[in-house]
Amino acid sequence: MSVTGVVTVQDLINQIREEADQQSSGFVSDLAIATHINNSGKELYDLLVSAYGNDYYLAPPVKFTTDNINQFFALPDGVTTFNDVNGNPFIPPAFYKLSGVDLQLGATPQSYVTLRTFPFGERNKFAVPNFASFYGFTNIRYRLFGTSQIWFTPLPAAGLTIQLWYTPRMPNIVSSFVVNGTIGTSTLTTTDFLTPQVGQNIFGPGIPANTTITAITTPGTLTISSVLTAPLTNNVVQVFSYTQTMDWINGWEEYVVVDAAIKILGKEESDATTMGARKAALVGRIASIAENRDQGAPGKTVDVMGNYLWGGDGSSNGDGYNW
Repeated sequence: MSVTGVVTVQDLINQIREEADQQSSGFVSDLAIATHINNSGKELYDLLVSAYGNDYYLAPPVKFTTDNINQFFALPDGVTTFNDVNGNPFIPPAFYKLSGVDLQLGATPQSYVTLRTFPFGERNKFAVPNFASFYGFTNIRYRLFGTSQIWFTPLPAAGLTIQLWYTPRMPNIVSSFVVNGTIGTSTLTTTDFLTPQVGQNIFGPGIPANTTITAITTPGTLTISSVLTAPLTNNVVQVFSYTQTMDWINGWEEYVVVDAAIKILGKEESDATTMGARKAALVGRIASIAENRDQGAPGKTVDVMGNYLWGGDGSSNGDGYNW
């Protein structure tokens, strides 16, 4: 490992087996350990996002254009195409937490204004034709809607460029999909065109141990390194890659190792008291760094009063709302 905090799934499996005293035991499979890494990693991801701020794992910003028809727009889901900062189409990672929403004024890439949210109870308060001025004033507001959409009010005019800043979800270490296959062959078919990748280890009924995906020759047709020992009809299989890397910053992967080891020890009904104390200490250490990543420039309260035409700062109706 050349960078502290960057580890592979294989690194973590080895460390977890050592901590749980399972180096040469068949009690727990690599797939089971990888599943623990998946779940424990998401728990650590939440802790680090909270401690460092949502911008630590910030995804590249995405852009989309309004059409004067829709008020609701899809958030990134790992499948839908958006535009990048240069206007080129790409598929961004799936949305987790929103950090900010911008409206571009004019054709200048630097001419963005920050949009504010609106409370649900005031969803009709701004139901007048939207506007945006050269001075950065706008009455467009947004609100997250459900788990997959963002809602704007009033109805945005056509041709407006919206930019989203967000924290993505942590990528899955172990993924599942449905396949079909014939006994005695080394070919599987699936309707999932995104999950399987060449080089991944694949696990499921009728698939021998240490089998990998060696080729994806046509969309949905997989070639594997072993011959099926049983037929598969709409069976769920699982995949992961031992070489997949994760960046846990300053060695925080110890949390994943300890938490996964606790789960393994619990399964075999062994005492995990010491491991539990180690996990609590790690949580405390992560919480202690929550103040600020930039020690030279501490964070400050956001100014929600200045330069907003509709704010309650005396420049409008003075109702006290900082929209």
